[in-house]
Amino acid sequence: MKSIYKMLILGMVYLLSQTTFAQFQTEPDPTQVNNPKRTGKNIFDCSCTFAEDMQRFLDHLARVEAAEKATFLAEQQDIQKEEIERRLSKTTPYPDFRSAQRDLFENHVFKEVSDFHLNEAKKRYNKIANETKSKVEQKRIEINTLKHRRNTPDALAQLTFGDLKSNGLLIRDMNSATALHNQNVIAGQLNNTYKPAAIEATRISDGLIRVGNNGNLIDRIVDLALARFDSFNVEDKVTVMTKYLIATSPRVDDYGFLNLTEPKMYNAEEHNPQQIAIDHANSIGNPDPLTPPTEHGLDAVLQHAIASISEHTYRYNRKKEKLNQELKEYFNFHNFSERALNMLRRVIPPFLNNENMSASPSELSSATTPPTYQDENTKELALSWRADGYEIHETPNAFSGLGNVMAELYNNQDDNFVLEGNTIRQMFQANGMSVPNAYPYTDENLGRVFDFNKTPQAGKPGDNFYYRYEIIFKPTIGRILWSSNVRMSTIFTNPLYMNHAVAASNGATSDLSFEIILLELTDKLGLTRGQVDYLRTRREFTKKIQEFLWYSRSDEVKPIVVDLINTSMGGFLEEVQESTLLGLIRENLSTEDSFDATQMTLALIRANRFSGPYDRSYYESINPFTDLDFLNVIPQANLWFTQEVVKQKYQLFMERGAGDFNKGVEWCNGNSTQCNTTTLWRSSKEMIHITLDGLGLIPGGGILADLFNGALYSIDGEGLNASLSFISAIPLIGYFSTGTKYGVKFHNALGEYTTLKWVFDADGNLINFGRSSQLRKVMNGILQIGHHAHHIIPFSKRFAELVEKAAKAKKAFHINSLENGISIAAARNTAHPAYNTAVEKVMKFITDELPDLKFDEAYDLIIDLKKRIEVIIDANPNAKMQDLADEILKLIDVYRDILTP
Repeated sequence: MKSIYKMLILGMVYLLSQTTFAQFQTEPDPTQVNNPKRTGKNIFDCSCTFAEDMQRFLDHLARVEAAEKATFLAEQQDIQKEEIERRLSKTTPYPDFRSAQRDLFENHVFKEVSDFHLNEAKKRYNKIANETKSKVEQKRIEINTLKHRRNTPDALAQLTFGDLKSNGLLIRDMNSATALHNQNVIAGQLNNTYKPAAIEATRISDGLIRVGNNGNLIDRIVDLALARFDSFNVEDKVTVMTKYLIATSPRVDDYGFLNLTEPKMYNAEEHNPQQIAIDHANSIGNPDPLTPPTEHGLDAVLQHAIASISEHTYRYNRKKEKLNQELKEYFNFHNFSERALNMLRRVIPPFLNNENMSASPSELSSATTPPTYQDENTKELALSWRADGYEIHETPNAFSGLGNVMAELYNNQDDNFVLEGNTIRQMFQANGMSVPNAYPYTDENLGRVFDFNKTPQAGKPGDNFYYRYEIIFKPTIGRILWSSNVRMSTIFTNPLYMNHAVAASNGATSDLSFEIILLELTDKLGLTRGQVDYLRTRREFTKKIQEFLWYSRSDEVKPIVVDLINTSMGGFLEEVQESTLLGLIRENLSTEDSFDATQMTLALIRANRFSGPYDRSYYESINPFTDLDFLNVIPQANLWFTQEVVKQKYQLFMERGAGDFNKGVEWCNGNSTQCNTTTLWRSSKEMIHITLDGLGLIPGGGILADLFNGALYSIDGEGLNASLSFISAIPLIGYFSTGTKYGVKFHNALGEYTTLKWVFDADGNLINFGRSSQLRKVMNGILQIGHHAHHIIPFSKRFAELVEKAAKAKKAFHINSLENGISIAAARNTAHPAYNTAVEKVMKFITDELPDLKFDEAYDLIIDLKKRIEVIIDANPNAKMQDLADEILKLIDVYRDILTP
């Protein structure tokens, strides 16, 4: 016995040492130790002689297993209960796990599933209830029709009932007995089939509402789920609850994990949720009363005719009073003929089933009378055609009057523009109007823009007689299009015309002329939908682009314009910058590098370098457009660019002030963005072809840091004067080893630009002002015919000390500037060495008297001298320049008096 106890103790130690659940398994079975197929290992392998002892051992082991599993399950369910409380935001703990579990199932796991299936059942039985109730009503209408036949003389039967049938028999051919017999047959069908079906369907439909209000379906689903849960083993109970708690949300398509994987929480194949709801509804619902119809006599005949089209048509028509009236007129006109019934079957049931009407072109066009179209007096008419496929008095065409039915059928179903539009398309096409099968000429848009018009049934034959069809524009659209010069004959030739009409149908305003501009720009520039949508919000900007493209008439500008649009779309440009840049390109279309200058400016704006600093990012932006790699000479480039911006700003001040510096400053202060953008553009343009020789070799850099790290081109008048003074001094302090040059753009009277250049050597001595012929270009537009451009201060004396000092002044005198030019008759402007020498002597006298003359003082004196000489020239209108030398020399005495204290 001791050996058996030892084995029991060792066995229990081994089993209890295993992982959860596995420690309680009884495999391998110690009673099958001799089975050669036994798998697994054990610490003993014996042949047990005493079966009673082994059974007691197994029973004890099972009790231990059950107790441990119960403890494990309780611990896990405590954890899960806390998680449910957190998930459902419970402030008061649940009394036990089952309460928490039920609440989770009802409000989270199965709620959406229950709602979904309950709603599906409601929709299904609402439809069945309506159909069965309608069927009962139709059969009662048929009975009333047969009653009327019994009261109608045979002579009037054809006129009253036409081709209408009951139980497959023509009603007009029935006698009183036959009509009564059919009446009784239908009554039997009512009592035995149709009424019971309607009662059951309405009872279930009502009951389903109660099921939802009472929560019967969710309760039943949860009960079934909990019953299934209780049948699981411990492991499956923990697993299935964990599965629900880790799920982000339940899904209807898999019943909230009902059937996703084993273990299944709820098997929908065993318990169909909709059937559960229907069965319960059938037991608690109340059926609707089946009220007899009010129609008798001819009214019953009309409703029976409508029911003969289709059951769906009958149900739909019961809610449409105006459609019912048009059907009444149509049937009266056609005497309930089979042709009329078949025609309506081709139109109304397809419409109700969301299908297009089908007809041949010959059915939809005039055979003998040409169609009529929109004109001055009928702006709202699109098309009018006569349904005259047959002689109207012999066999009425079933299309006669159908337009009026369509007018009510389609107009009372506003969300079905596609079907109406397709029918209208067929009629347009059949009457010679080609409608493209592409956007925006869709069926939906046709339905939005056009309507069927109703024509009177009575009256003399004419354009508005009953057998005519009229397709009209929806209210005011025709007049709107007419005022935009769009006619019915052209509306399908341009997508913009159709878009214009669609916008009007939606009550939106549409500027057709602007849309045409957008279309033209799209074609010219290859714009994307996003670019077009943006330009649609920027009307004035778009019009300026269109005007610019018309003016330029060049393909070269297209990439620049697209770049401008993209930069504007990015929110980088102010409106005034857009206009300024377009203006600069337009003014400089024939000027070299204007396109690159624009792209450079846009690149700088996009790189957020419009206001500096002029760092590596700045030069990376402009490098693609320049000959020189500025990244290797940034210090030198900064110094050169500083000079260029200051000079361009000065020139702009002078231009905008019409020669008055202060007025130019005032204009720039009031138009800072335009002024600064123009300065940046012009300065950038000058950088495109700059060379190392022109740039100069600048040691170190940093001298102008305060200047070029700010927004140079936004410098004001006072700052500009200081900068000009500083720049003028640069050559004197030896920063340039190979010389420097800078220039000012001059805008002459003809709108042409020329550059006035100052070139100094390394010692600051003036080397060159350019060519003397440049004065004529500066004066182009103000020179009289037969005149020369005369240098008042002679070009040959440009190296005089007074001239060089004046050139270094803030205002930088230039020998070829407009202020030094005068228009002189060619006969007066012959060789004049004496004139040149006289001017030179006067200038030498001034500099001899004032050896410490400053640059700005020199500028003032040379301007004063120029004006005095100009007075002498004007006072002697017939004298040659050569003959004025003596008068000029007298100015020495004038200056002696001025300069001597």
